[in-house]
Amino acid sequence: MSGATPQGRKARVPGGLLGMLALVAAIELTIEARRLDYVLHWSDDWRRTAEVASVGVKHCDVLFFGDSMVKFGVLPRMIEARTGLKAYNLAVNAGTTPTNYFLLRRALDAGAKPKVVVADFFALMKPENPHERMGAYCELATARDCVDLGWTSGDWSLTSRSLLGKVLSSYKRRYDIRTGIMAAFRGERASEWPRLSVIWATWADQAGAQPLPRMPWGYQFDPVMAQSLAVPNWSCDPFNASYIERFLSLAESKGIRVIWLMPPMSPSIAAIRKPFGADEAYDRFARSVLERHPGVEILDARNSGYDDSVHNDVLHLDHRGAKIMTADLSDVLAGMIRGRNAAAPADRWAALPPVNGRSGDEPARSLADSGGATVR
Repeated sequence: MSGATPQGRKARVPGGLLGMLALVAAIELTIEARRLDYVLHWSDDWRRTAEVASVGVKHCDVLFFGDSMVKFGVLPRMIEARTGLKAYNLAVNAGTTPTNYFLLRRALDAGAKPKVVVADFFALMKPENPHERMGAYCELATARDCVDLGWTSGDWSLTSRSLLGKVLSSYKRRYDIRTGIMAAFRGERASEWPRLSVIWATWADQAGAQPLPRMPWGYQFDPVMAQSLAVPNWSCDPFNASYIERFLSLAESKGIRVIWLMPPMSPSIAAIRKPFGADEAYDRFARSVLERHPGVEILDARNSGYDDSVHNDVLHLDHRGAKIMTADLSDVLAGMIRGRNAAAPADRWAALPPVNGRSGDEPARSLADSGGATVR
């Protein structure tokens, strides 16, 4: 019969196929071994933070989630010194609502039992396109998370692409590899390794936070970033809305109270957003969340006077602004841990105290000396 194996001869795997598979495996292992020559620092942040969530936060009283506004702006070591509460910052650069949920779920699955979680949901302000961050999702997401992305979005290519990226480093890092090759042709080095080593040391010392020094060139206004936040007719993207609901529901199912932190932005942002009514629409959405989730309280620092003198750019506080906000946040956390009962929705939205000339250079005040913010 045509195609049948001749009697007495064993079927063999073609040598060419074995050679090709061996070559692919060698290439993939080489790329993974040299990943620091290709990986962007924020993609590496997602991977390392996911690892910490799995093993390093089991005994924390407070966990922080969000994006770079929390990564740079909330200092767990300062909170520990002021309150005695063990804290860790699990926010990631360019964080999204799915990363908040995935990291919280991973931490809880690993045995974490925080009393309070603090999260900023700045990512809600803009539509989320997970394809744009595929390399980073491959670094952070488990296989379960990859399936979750496809199921929630209705776009199963997210699942297939993210799973493929977890298997093939050449696929996951293809854009970074391309950047490295182009840099090599220019006689440059694209690797972020020297800077990454400094960043890692900072995360280890600061319990996941990354306080920023005041840049020598001072405050920088980025018109592209600012304009991206001036959204006419804003409404919450359904993909983002799904993940914020799941984040809050997961915390509530474990009896964990949630602080939704609204970090300060440069005053220029408010001026650009005002004509579009973007803040008013965002606030209406936030109030609807409070009505559905009795374990959530909002701390709003947007109008607390964090001007350009404590910002490095339109969104990010420098270390002085971070000290001021963290000091006020510490007082609220201490009150919550001491057993203050949850309030009605209308009373669960508070502004952090005004800066009032505080520089952030002075030593941290004790709780006894601090007026602090109180949630009405």
